[in-house]
Amino acid sequence: MIIEKLEQALLSTISKLTSENKSKQNITFSRFSDVSSNISFLLAPVLKNSPANIADKIIKDFHSDDITNIKSLNGGFLNFTFTENALKNELMEILSNSNYGKKTANGKRVNIEFISANPTGPLVLVNARAGFTGMLLSNIMQFAGYETDKEYYVNDSGNQIGMFGMSILYHISNNCPDEFPENGYRGLYIKDIAETIKSESGTLDWNNENIKKCSDRGIEYILKWQKKSLNEFGIEFDNWTYESNIRKSGFIDRTIDLFKEKGLLEEKDNAVFFRSSGIYDDKDRVIIKSDGTYSYLLPDTAYHFNKIERGYDIIIDILGPDHHGYINRLRSAVHTINEKIEIRVLIAQLITLLKNGEKFEMSKRQGDFITFDELKENIDIDVLKFIFLMRKMSQPINFDIEEAKKQTMDNPVYYVQYAHARICSVFDKAGVKKCPNSIDEKIFTIPEARELILKMMEYPYIIYSIAQTFEIQKVGVYLTELAGLLHKFYHNHRIISDNVDDMNNKITLLWGVRKIISNGLKMMNIKPKTRMENNEV
Repeated sequence: MIIEKLEQALLSTISKLTSENKSKQNITFSRFSDVSSNISFLLAPVLKNSPANIADKIIKDFHSDDITNIKSLNGGFLNFTFTENALKNELMEILSNSNYGKKTANGKRVNIEFISANPTGPLVLVNARAGFTGMLLSNIMQFAGYETDKEYYVNDSGNQIGMFGMSILYHISNNCPDEFPENGYRGLYIKDIAETIKSESGTLDWNNENIKKCSDRGIEYILKWQKKSLNEFGIEFDNWTYESNIRKSGFIDRTIDLFKEKGLLEEKDNAVFFRSSGIYDDKDRVIIKSDGTYSYLLPDTAYHFNKIERGYDIIIDILGPDHHGYINRLRSAVHTINEKIEIRVLIAQLITLLKNGEKFEMSKRQGDFITFDELKENIDIDVLKFIFLMRKMSQPINFDIEEAKKQTMDNPVYYVQYAHARICSVFDKAGVKKCPNSIDEKIFTIPEARELILKMMEYPYIIYSIAQTFEIQKVGVYLTELAGLLHKFYHNHRIISDNVDDMNNKITLLWGVRKIISNGLKMMNIKPKTRMENNEV
């Protein structure tokens, strides 16, 4: 790509000034020119000279057939202007490559765990946010050259599972307690599960065996429900890992032994503590309680031990909004197992559901919530994805169902979809079935055409940056900006005309725009629209 060629030309010039490798050029798309670089500032402490003087030296020695102008601004920033021929060649590369900018495999494996809800109820709004985010991040990491696995961790052990079983059994037991279990699950779906079990086994006595029977059967019921919902939302997983299997696998004992070998266990108050305060945490954490049961951290650490042994180089966990305090203790645990493993813990923040501006309360335990299934009945799933993915994960969302259902150009996903559909409509009206692949480089003297090609060229670098920063909202922002430039070009320039060469020039340019919009929407797992109904614009 043209940016890589520019980087190589810069490195060649810099090598005449210093032997120090400055492979990170930080070339960015600029409002002062086509692209700019801060390399002069990076070299200033090395060469013991001012950025402005260094920039002047680089300009004097720099040569590239792709660059028509280079100048220094703002104390040493290098600003480059591409030749029209270079921009034409880059457009041809966009058109000839089905996945423009996709990097070759870099040999690194990534595990992305997301949603991982307790199998005690249907999936809800925050699960949808984590699901859409996980799918997008997986696509981004693959584009950037990583081998990526998407993983769902089923927390099918612990006190909540026992409470889940008791909540079910209460409705079909001969001798249940007088009061419903405190903190039990009250959703109507609990009664549905109970009736299913009753139809299979009849009424059951209240005992531990039947509590487990109800929880096991309930987990099957819930996971089947969750998988159906996930499939309808286009959320897929490569791996389903069960906490119960981790507990049986020996990884918990291996984790305890490893912590003990490294002198990181301490017994006090009849409990066992992991000395995480000496690593990343602010205090030590209980891993075995005084009653002998495990805290959540121990089996979760064992689970990450399992991930590491499966050969992942990078572990990404997308957790719910109540896990902020969990991040550093988990980082401490993974560092103890293997300090070379990179772990990133991301928080999918709360979503406040509104209906006509009024807050709608949700609680999985009380059964007062909006499920995946109800969402898809009320709103286009692609609209939901775009709205959720346009926000930083760390930013809470106030989500009004009625507002999101409005099919207008004020809705960003329709704005982007309309750009794609508008291009398809132009092609239909022009009778064009395939790209002319014919363009005069002079088209890039038109400011709006130059803006379009430069914005198209920016696409892969947006994706590369997200693979490092995880700022997933940048995809939607980028597509909205590209759509805006397309609408501007469309309004300012007649596309279909009797001048065949001029029309083919513009259609070839728009073919590239459509391709980038399509690739970006597919990155978000959104289907590009080829036409829009009147009530959608």
